[in-house]
Amino acid sequence: DQLMAAHTQNVQGRVLALAGLVQASSLCLSIANSGLASSDAAQACRGSLFKFDADTVFDIYEDGDLLTLGKKNLIRLLSGPSETDRALISISGGMLRLARRLSANDTAQRQLKAGLFAIIEDTQQLHEPAARHSAIDQRCAALYQEHISPLAQRIVIHGGEAHLSRSENTDRIRALLLAGTRAGFLFYQMGGSRWQLIFQRQQIRHQLNFI
Repeated sequence: DQLMAAHTQNVQGRVLALAGLVQASSLCLSIANSGLASSDAAQACRGSLFKFDADTVFDIYEDGDLLTLGKKNLIRLLSGPSETDRALISISGGMLRLARRLSANDTAQRQLKAGLFAIIEDTQQLHEPAARHSAIDQRCAALYQEHISPLAQRIVIHGGEAHLSRSENTDRIRALLLAGTRAGFLFYQMGGSRWQLIFQRQQIRHQLNFI
């Protein structure tokens, strides 16, 4: 049945977007606490910002293959988060608030898209991956600060002062906040809502087995 298949794909797309958001949140915390983050997981978040012509969320995240960290942590949050997950829940909730405001703000959406296109143009001549990633993070961080962060209550991330005092780490964190907000935007775009996170936890966990 085509209708049923379309519904299932839509539900799985929402779950995948949530996994993308949780992965970005997890990486923010990792950088804040240790200065380190999985380069593959971070690149998946960073790259998702620039897939403008993707037809589905599955295309953006390559069917979920790039979201192992996000899926694992989302399952844990849905199963019964521990005291140590409070920061992760707080950051993820902050991204969802920003995403909801972004989805209702056409001007901010246009500014974000134009800014991301400009980043692609301005960094394409950088062929060395580390330099390119650093330049993209710096520009994405500025985009987040200028156009996204003011839309809702500011997200505060606590961690080690030695790590948070380094500009390259704060750039990476803000770039990840931008990527997580984009994932939240996709969640709402496909009919997601916060009440689903409260009343449909089991269904979301079930769908994580298939993506």
